[in-house]
Amino acid sequence: MAYARHQRCFIKKIYENFDDLDGVCTYDDLLIYGSSKKEHDERLKLVLDRCRKVNLKLNKNKCKFGLEEIRYLGHRITKKGLYPDNSHITAITNMPKPRNKKDVERLLGLITYVGAFIPNLSDKTLLLRELLKKETEWHWDERHDECLKVIKQCLSKPPVLRYYDLDLPITISVDANKSGLGACLMQNGMPGCYASKSLSKAEQRYAQIEKELHACVFACERFHAYIYGRTDVVIETDHKPLVSIIKKPIVDSPSRLQRMLLK
Repeated sequence: MAYARHQRCFIKKIYENFDDLDGVCTYDDLLIYGSSKKEHDERLKLVLDRCRKVNLKLNKNKCKFGLEEIRYLGHRITKKGLYPDNSHITAITNMPKPRNKKDVERLLGLITYVGAFIPNLSDKTLLLRELLKKETEWHWDERHDECLKVIKQCLSKPPVLRYYDLDLPITISVDANKSGLGACLMQNGMPGCYASKSLSKAEQRYAQIEKELHACVFACERFHAYIYGRTDVVIETDHKPLVSIIKKPIVDSPSRLQRMLLK
């Protein structure tokens, strides 16, 4: 109890004293980063000066300097981009076949944590999620084996996610099918993040053009932190009728599309 209280106080002190410095993350560990060695070293000096000022001592045995790759909050941060942590991937790929709904819940929890690296995750996990419904009797068959195999294959060679760059334009690619929505935020043709969403029974009854616009709204909401206030954002869709709808005055669109457009 006392240790936990001490940890909370320590983390609070770290946040209060370093949150105003650029290139410093204060969640859990103290992480200092830079786009170049010069920038990294300048930021490191500011942090060490601040430590001296507030009388904060660091354990030299736990400090690591000048790394090009680190593991942080379940991810591998490298100079090339962001990867999921290998230990997390191994935990999923080595997980035995689920024997009950609790096992499926545990598996889906692990998969969802790395969902940003898996395109159209909601579609890929559809069969697994259906097993969790109250009205569904437990029965694991070949379809579920194949579903799990596809997910593990995706994680065996996960894409590298590029770091968000304020100076580069953004392209968001969206898609919709009968059961879910998918989106990908890209810069310079490289993915920065994937997102997906399963459709409710009511949403599954939408017309295709409504689903496609719903995907656009979903993507803008999910990536709001990246696109808010920017004018260089392009949304790509393969549904041509949607383009003509967006160009028309809002009042000329059906009511459901109007509500989506107003968002």
